[in-house]
Amino acid sequence: MQNEKDKTVTLTEAERKFIMIAMIAYALSGEPSEEDAKIAEQIINKL
Repeated sequence: MQNEKDKTVTLTEAERKFIMIAMIAYALSGEPSEEDAKIAEQIINKL
């Protein structure tokens, strides 16, 4: 991933999972909720 200054940003596995959970949870309902986050976490844990 790169930031706006074109410097590479390294994310840990936990940070990548957190971002994916947030993105999936938001995509599920348009409003992130704890229930959506739990569903997203289950999806990611199966990857």
